[in-house]
Amino acid sequence: MLLCFVDESFKPDLYGFAAVMADASQTRWLTQRMHEIVAALQEYGVEPQTELHAHPIFHGKGAWSGVPPRVRVKVFLDVVEAVVAAGATVLLRGARPEQLRRYQDTRGFRDRHTPEQVAFQHLLQRVDRRAGDLEMHALVIADERSDRDRHRERFAVYQAYGTPGTYMQTRLERLLDTVHFAPSH
Repeated sequence: MLLCFVDESFKPDLYGFAAVMADASQTRWLTQRMHEIVAALQEYGVEPQTELHAHPIFHGKGAWSGVPPRVRVKVFLDVVEAVVAAGATVLLRGARPEQLRRYQDTRGFRDRHTPEQVAFQHLLQRVDRRAGDLEMHALVIADERSDRDRHRERFAVYQAYGTPGTYMQTRLERLLDTVHFAPSH
């Protein structure tokens, strides 16, 4: 079974989701490696339980405020190298609000085609396809969100009736259970 860890990023002109997919042994190794990367930063005041979150690392905010820029860049490189070394799959999907407006305005789909929902649907389709390519099943674990119930409802609809549209339409048959939400740290 694959575990698929999902987080989102957004700005006014782009809403995106990223996923790291790995089997159990890859996940175990990758988790240990992330702990090692953070543990190596204790001399800069970074606590062992500190989350590897791109925005604070990049900007030197919060727990990362005492970490010099070159060291923070090395953290990024170490994380990318660890994902590659683990053999994990990285999937990225995004949606631009401006490009969706033509569907929202002309067909009355404002609620059904929000940028975050479209990006999340597209990510789930890619996760399903990748799991199928590997002849495995996947469990999706996403960062905690206030709209998690809506995402779970859509997931159930996709599995029952298929994803909307004609491109990559699927019932997410390789995805198990529901989308599980947990704090990303």
